Amino acid sequence: GAHCLEKEQGGSGMLLGGVPGVEAAKVVVIGGGVVGTNAIRMAMGMEAHVTVIDSSLNRLKELDFQFGCMLNTIFATREALRHHVTGADLVVGAVLVPGAAAPKLVTEEMVKGMKPGSVLVDVAIDQGGCFETSHATTHADPTYICLLYTSDAADERSSVDLGGRRIIKKKNEAEKRSRRATKEKRQEEEER
Repeated sequence: GAHCLEKEQGGSGMLLGGVPGVEAAKVVVIGGGVVGTNAIRMAMGMEAHVTVIDSSLNRLKELDFQFGCMLNTIFATREALRHHVTGADLVVGAVLVPGAAAPKLVTEEMVKGMKPGSVLVDVAIDQGGCFETSHATTHADPTYICLLYTSDAADERSSVDLGGRRIIKKKNEAEKRSRRATKEKRQEEEER
């Protein structure tokens, strides 16, 4: 996820830990199990602002005890998910329901509401993924691009899936094309 936040990868250009004078990235981990705990540990190790969302108060208490006040623990509600996902720079979906498909907790609408350049990593892809927009890939062809449109044609969003882990990066390609077209039009007028 941190790599995909780089500008060259289509991300926002944000460092997870930030630098002096610049705010660190906001990382949201959905699911506080083994995978989620490791994602928390990695993000906190890189000095990101980390929030975990889980439906078990007991698990949230354990995580709070383990990581202390540096970890923001939030009980899973639809509103809490919407609020934290749309404000995140990086979201890690680490939801596992043993013997069942992962619940689709992050809606396409939430993804569309995220900041440009934000990234999602769906580690629950083997169970169908916990993002509505996720789909599995293969090792032979691990990357794909998908555009998600809103009613506003200037709001394109692209996504990339690497190694079966869903990574969503949002760009505003339509705005870039518009600026390019305006620049070309000005150049044509100047040439006349």
